[in-house]
Amino acid sequence: MSMKIIHKLFICNVLFFLSSTTLFSQWSSNFNAGMEKYVFENTAQVKSEPSIQSNVIDTLTTGHTVLIQKSMGEMSVLNGINANWARISYTKKGIRKEGFIWSGFLAFSKLESGDIKFVYGAAGIFQKNGVDMLDFQIKVYRKDERIT
Repeated sequence: MSMKIIHKLFICNVLFFLSSTTLFSQWSSNFNAGMEKYVFENTAQVKSEPSIQSNVIDTLTTGHTVLIQKSMGEMSVLNGINANWARISYTKKGIRKEGFIWSGFLAFSKLESGDIKFVYGAAGIFQKNGVDMLDFQIKVYRKDERIT
């Protein structure tokens, strides 16, 4: 891995550390209608309704672009994270589709540099000294192949 990529990873980690409290406390308001977001989860389920129990109508992988149509009021807890649902639209294999995704599966942001894509978000919660801490991760891809 080149020094330039390592430098960008370091910058992303520092930005995460400095902004983690704000990002987490604003999880539901961070996904407004019209915003383009990126899937963070390795395989995120798209649902027919904004509910864990609803039917899975599709799956999306890390880095897939979705457009937020509406941030829903329904909340669910997965991986220890409490987040709302969003109605989304997206294109897969040239076909425009719609559904609902749990916003905890979406990345906080994505940075691209040439054919390198950095996608970062919260993977879950862990405890440190009795305090809940977010487990932030950065996933790095080159031409849609994960390299870290």
